Amino acid sequence: MTSPQDDNCNEDYKLIENVKTFGWTVNIIEATEYLPSFAYTVGLWKNCNHPELIAFGLTTKTLHAILNIGGELVKGGHRLEVGRNY
Repeated sequence: MTSPQDDNCNEDYKLIENVKTFGWTVNIIEATEYLPSFAYTVGLWKNCNHPELIAFGLTTKTLHAILNIGGELVKGGHRLEVGRNY
């Protein structure tokens, strides 16, 4: 039987490995009755000196795809700016 602490360690390990492998990872939070779904990146600041990205209110699949596209743009040398369409 695993404890919640074991699960947290596994999640931490996956996050660290994704950041090492891809340069970032996307964390997704499912919607609740009072909170929309949202997702955010981890690793863009460390690996690309770029602010992390966050998106709200779409399906988790769409949020994941959007933030991965943003991560690829940043990894390719683009700086994402507020108020600009991508």
